[in-house]
Amino acid sequence: MASVGLCQWAPLIVGAACVAPLAFVLVCKPSLGLGVLPLIKPKDLVEATIVVTAFVVLCFAVQPLWVFSWLEALKGGQHILPVAYSPLGWIPALALLRWRDPRAMLILTLACIPQNPGVSHTLALIFVASTWQQSATLALGQHVAWLVGLTLIETHTFDQWGHYARALDLVFIYLPAVVILMADKDRGYFSQGRTCESRNQNTKGR
Repeated sequence: MASVGLCQWAPLIVGAACVAPLAFVLVCKPSLGLGVLPLIKPKDLVEATIVVTAFVVLCFAVQPLWVFSWLEALKGGQHILPVAYSPLGWIPALALLRWRDPRAMLILTLACIPQNPGVSHTLALIFVASTWQQSATLALGQHVAWLVGLTLIETHTFDQWGHYARALDLVFIYLPAVVILMADKDRGYFSQGRTCESRNQNTKGR
């Protein structure tokens, strides 16, 4: 809801990371595109790389200086900071305790990329969940962070609100994601490919 209301790229980019032929969309917002790279499965990595490379070449052919324009826009955005840029920034770092789990890399990359304050960029964290209960917990956390943030934006400057918004994201979204990561050995989305491969091997064995 927040992403649609604010015309954010997050839903489109998260979806593109899961579908290799659409990986070119990641280039449209490079910071968030980098954050969702862990969603690309190993079997799709080559195809996604080819698609992204071809699109980048096309972008430079159409507008050779687009990178400099993008970097200049970033300089003017003092509010564009990593969510880890907070006194509570140690929360996503706890994912390092499960560094072999690809979901840990997803949490860490999303926490470390520069982004606008708010919940829209946390959408990809829903892939940390492996059950509907876990998905509901993360979705509820996103709604709580969004609603509390709305009550604060009217009584604070935008920079002050940005600090509060990052703290809300860390407490209500990143912390539950880390808890799920620690407690759940089922990798959910990241185990689907492996599960299919094991089923095929079992079928061949029979």
